[in-house]
Amino acid sequence: MHFWRSSCSNILVQIVDFLNDFSDASQRAQQLDQRILADAASVSGLLGDLVSLAIHQIYGSSQLTIGTDDSGRLDTSDVMMFIKDIGGSSPK
Repeated sequence: MHFWRSSCSNILVQIVDFLNDFSDASQRAQQLDQRILADAASVSGLLGDLVSLAIHQIYGSSQLTIGTDDSGRLDTSDVMMFIKDIGGSSPK
């Protein structure tokens, strides 16, 4: 039961941190989107929509995780990236 309580507390702290940074994070994400679209448009006017769709698929299929130690502190030696296979390529 102790583990659940510490895990729940850690999750709540993470949610509060996320909400406190949401405005700034949203602004940074919009700036990144605009920069990517501008770079794609400089190559081809029709490329922006395709690049935008691909970027959203990549971000939506990725998850970055950071483990915690027994005290609930972030363990930066336990970082993993998971990427869902969204198709498009098949083994030959």
